[in-house]
Amino acid sequence: MNSKPDESLVKKGERNFRDWCGLFRRDLKVWLVLNIVWLGPSVLIFVNSFWGISIVRQELKEAKQERDMLKVQLAPFWAAGDRMFSNAPVDKRLDLLVGMVGTITNELRNTDERTSGIQKSPSGRTRLGGVLMGEPLVIQMEYNIAATNVVASDWNGALNHLERAIALYEDDNKESKIVSARFDETFAMYALGSWVAVHLDKRDKAEHWLEYAARELREIKNPEPPGNIAIYFQLLITMGKTNEVGSGLTMLTHNARNANPAQQERLKTFVESVKAALTEHLRTKQ
Repeated sequence: MNSKPDESLVKKGERNFRDWCGLFRRDLKVWLVLNIVWLGPSVLIFVNSFWGISIVRQELKEAKQERDMLKVQLAPFWAAGDRMFSNAPVDKRLDLLVGMVGTITNELRNTDERTSGIQKSPSGRTRLGGVLMGEPLVIQMEYNIAATNVVASDWNGALNHLERAIALYEDDNKESKIVSARFDETFAMYALGSWVAVHLDKRDKAEHWLEYAARELREIKNPEPPGNIAIYFQLLITMGKTNEVGSGLTMLTHNARNANPAQQERLKTFVESVKAALTEHLRTKQ
């Protein structure tokens, strides 16, 4: 194929150029109008692109400034997340902190709603939700933080908060002249503490708190099993306390004798799962 340009096209281009220059000499106004019509859109596109780039650069600058400002505002919360959930993944710490704050906020709201039902004991202390405590909200906050730490596998952090919660609860009851009513959350607190202690290989502490959990469980009369009940029975099975497993299941079944059918069905399923786990544990021990 011949790669040379077509002679007729070259000549046509030259003729058009001469006509364009001739028009410039003959009638400048017409020449200007034609140039505006031909070149105007291209010039507008170029100017618009240049202006658009400037706008984008300005928006990017403002976005970066806003991002940096938000980072400064979030810095204290990131630091708090790093302190409280040091063993959790970095990108999960802020979410864990937000979840913990939400839990505590909800608990505070619930406590405020129950204020009208508060009764004063003779010693001047407050009976809140059936439990005699000087600082019920602080104990609940410590327990909530510990539970969040467990989710993040921060066992040492969980143990520290549980020790503070249990110490506050026990010290308050020692000072009180009135025997406080047991409640489901106290059982859950001791059961979780024993679970955390086992993870940290603190056998004596785990045994001690497990005994207190069993004591609290005996005082519960609700037809529904309390929180952390599955953890409690798993600990009993792991520690070889088969007699306690049987008595605990009997007690739960007795408490549910007046429960509705749905509650009884849930309890039946739970009891069967515990018995199956115990059977499997004994089989593997043989």
